[in-house]
Amino acid sequence: MKSIYVFNGSLILVLLVCATVTRAEILSSNAAGFQILIKKETAAEAQDVYDAIVSDFSKWWDSAHSFSGDANNLSMDMNKGCMLEKLPNGGFVRHLEIVHCDPGKTLRLTGGLGPLQEMGVYGALTYKLVEADGKTEIQLVYNVVGFNGLQLDKVAPAVDRVLDEQAERLKELCDKSAAAGDGNQ
Repeated sequence: MKSIYVFNGSLILVLLVCATVTRAEILSSNAAGFQILIKKETAAEAQDVYDAIVSDFSKWWDSAHSFSGDANNLSMDMNKGCMLEKLPNGGFVRHLEIVHCDPGKTLRLTGGLGPLQEMGVYGALTYKLVEADGKTEIQLVYNVVGFNGLQLDKVAPAVDRVLDEQAERLKELCDKSAAAGDGNQ
């Protein structure tokens, strides 16, 4: 009986630790908008995480969540100030505009991702990087507002899921690079 108790206690401790390391939640949601918060912790330094966000975008963004079907067509163009995607026919998609860039600390983009773009919503997507105890917490907040007839509260869970998946892929890339000791390679 005691060993079962210890196991259950260990399991609860593991679940509590995991809950503080990675979290995705819809903080607020109604017909006219929503706010999503995602937190991930990585062993990588904040500057390496930032570099992965802006320079290695195609290595962590899932191709299934692109217009072209290929994440290699995605890039953060710091000179043009936007997240771009090249389309096979020579066209492009300007996904988000970069409005705040503080390397190693904060990256803020505005616009609607995916189907939100054609809905005409306004969104602010912020990556805040906080270093503590040899780790970096990636804090991702996406605030979206629009016409309440769009019923954005119905879209919020899908956006939360997709952004959480992308943030997890970013975290895994950064952890792998940190373990190999090669920054964001």
